[in-house]
Amino acid sequence: MNAIEIDTEISPARIVKNDIRAAAVFERYGIDFCCKGKEPLAKLCEEKNIDVGTLTEELSRLDAAPPALDFGSMKAYQLIGYIIEHHHSYVRRAIPIIQQHIHKVAERHGTEYPENGVIAQMFDTLAEELTEHLQKEEHVLFPHIQRVEMSCDFGLAPAQSHFGTALQPITVMEREHEVVGEAMQCIRELSHNFTPPPAACNTYKAAYAELREFEEDLHKHIHLENNILHPMALELEEKQWRNSPQAATNLSTY
Repeated sequence: MNAIEIDTEISPARIVKNDIRAAAVFERYGIDFCCKGKEPLAKLCEEKNIDVGTLTEELSRLDAAPPALDFGSMKAYQLIGYIIEHHHSYVRRAIPIIQQHIHKVAERHGTEYPENGVIAQMFDTLAEELTEHLQKEEHVLFPHIQRVEMSCDFGLAPAQSHFGTALQPITVMEREHEVVGEAMQCIRELSHNFTPPPAACNTYKAAYAELREFEEDLHKHIHLENNILHPMALELEEKQWRNSPQAATNLSTY
């Protein structure tokens, strides 16, 4: 696998694309590497008053760590399989557990810490929207991408869909990613960076730890889709069109 890039003029999204292990470093510094992670690293560090030298030094040490999966070299169907198995399944497992704990916290500690009632309501809304989002990916976008890849790999007829190209559902999915990401950012702020009060009970501590883990997984999940899978899908569609009989006919007229 390629060594991680630490040029401060490239984006966190590109750095994490090259090495997923960098995601954990950016999480610790509060730097977005998925929805809004396409600005140069130096600019983002300046905006957040982060010492870019310290950050890049920490990133450079990843080279000595065990290698991570090279998502950029995966086929689309492999990446989709990984996303469903590791991230979609995690979301479905985690949501009911988090809901149970955060609602319990809101009921027992809502008078003293009213922000937990707001957090519980926000997470319920997020859970409903995200569950529907996963369904759309698994039943609409992902199958289309896999059909396009098969068309390219095996010379089959171009994949057809009721929505035309993948750009339309990708645009919708990325907009929904932003909404979910912003909701989790609000929950982070309301929970004081997922920090329970000193005298918090075990359920309180568990709920906040689970919310933190959920956000970290969400960031990696969105990164794999926005920055790797979606560009790959659009490239595959372009390749499919170039290889189609229609494209050949159009070119022969010039």
